[in-house]
Amino acid sequence: MAAIPVQLWGLDPMFWSYVKLTVKDIKSLGDTTPRGAYWLKTHPIQKTEAVGSIVDVVIKPKYSTYTIDDGSGCMNCTVFYSSQENSKLKDLSLGDVVRVVGGISTFRDRREIRIEKIAPERDPNALTLHWLECAQLAAEVYSNPIHVECEEERKKGRCSSKR
Repeated sequence: MAAIPVQLWGLDPMFWSYVKLTVKDIKSLGDTTPRGAYWLKTHPIQKTEAVGSIVDVVIKPKYSTYTIDDGSGCMNCTVFYSSQENSKLKDLSLGDVVRVVGGISTFRDRREIRIEKIAPERDPNALTLHWLECAQLAAEVYSNPIHVECEEERKKGRCSSKR
């Protein structure tokens, strides 16, 4: 299937959603586009949700970087903050299992997550459940191409989508 024209990306629900992925999946996403989206098979995506153990923490005056490991690889997750927000993140430490939600970006030729939300997981099975959800979504949702119906195509009888 040909790539979806950029004008129609917003019709794909995955473009606006936080897509559940493993670190390996995030690192293997297709190249970035001029609009900051990445390709997951035939879907343009820009946001993700990942779960992993914190294996490294770097705290700087204007940002913090947490490296998470989910068993498939390690990924940097960066949060930029003002001095007031810094105190909220001090509760996280090495070995904590966290859920990270944010945008996907590339910094110095390496993929990373720009953290919008990071929270410790209380459930000891959270990482395993995330892996299972990722596998199920990959098989049932991510592998199916988006079908965009255009008014002109429907008029010409080329589109067989049902409403």
